[in-house]
Amino acid sequence: MPENHGFTLIELVVVCALISLVLFLSIPRLEKVHTAGSMRQASQWLVINVPRLKEQAVREQIDLSLHLDMRDGILWVSSPDMTGEQRDAARKEGFQLSESIGIMDVQFPGEPILSGGSAEIRFYSRGFSDRAWIHLAEDDRKRSFLVETFLNDVEQHEGYLGFEP
Repeated sequence: MPENHGFTLIELVVVCALISLVLFLSIPRLEKVHTAGSMRQASQWLVINVPRLKEQAVREQIDLSLHLDMRDGILWVSSPDMTGEQRDAARKEGFQLSESIGIMDVQFPGEPILSGGSAEIRFYSRGFSDRAWIHLAEDDRKRSFLVETFLNDVEQHEGYLGFEP
């Protein structure tokens, strides 16, 4: 008798049904992973670039500004010696936040909270910066970032934290 190698129709249908079930259950989780990745990407940009801006300001002996455009969700850097065209180019090349993430507001100590338009955090050539809280939101999830005056690292906190009124 010849040996038949292969799968029966029932075996193929069962495998297809199991694969469909796994995909059906995993796709909602993949969407959450993607949005978590967007917040992670924005967090990494801030954590990496803020210390770099402080170091660059000291190394090049120029003041730098981190602009946070709350309306368009763009983070970009400028210096006082830039022309208008260079500033426009820097803004276009800035870090674009994902559509699911928004800049809620920026808070400086002793000043009103900036929740619209744009905010500017300055990094000075003498090695310090403005002290500020940056608040990002993604759906109902909020994350706060503290830029300290003399420290290089940016503190990250889940939830909404700010300066005492």
